[in-house]
Amino acid sequence: MFGSNNGLEYSGSFGRSIAVGNSQDLTANSNFNLQIAGKLTNDISILGAITDNNIPFQPEGNTQQIQDFDRIYVQLTYKNSSLLLGDYDLRAPSNQYFTRFARRLQGAQINHTQKIGKDVLTTSVSGATARGNYYRQTLATVEGNQVLTN
Repeated sequence: MFGSNNGLEYSGSFGRSIAVGNSQDLTANSNFNLQIAGKLTNDISILGAITDNNIPFQPEGNTQQIQDFDRIYVQLTYKNSSLLLGDYDLRAPSNQYFTRFARRLQGAQINHTQKIGKDVLTTSVSGATARGNYYRQTLATVEGNQVLTN
């Protein structure tokens, strides 16, 4: 644990290594890992992590853009609501039959839980981009022959 400041705790590691071997060039590796957790105020808590492996060595010795990090995760919680920013996994509830999905996203998600009588209402809104490329291909058939269109 690196330190603590008024209920905010953080820890992490930073390492650089050089590998040399038979029939292999000289390789420089680097990794970075930082976790933070605690309370920003009496009502707002934070949980976050930043990880990066194989940081490219820059002349200034730092990562130039936030997109250069492998994974960024920050969650702010206030009473019955939470705001999640960065890289996260979005999954459908496991009891669903038709709407099963699991996506690794990069963006924001807002969750709110409200107790109404004996029931609990949970609302979740996400706005993100999916990592990866998608391609759509349409197959048109004409009298039994398949014609490929893009």
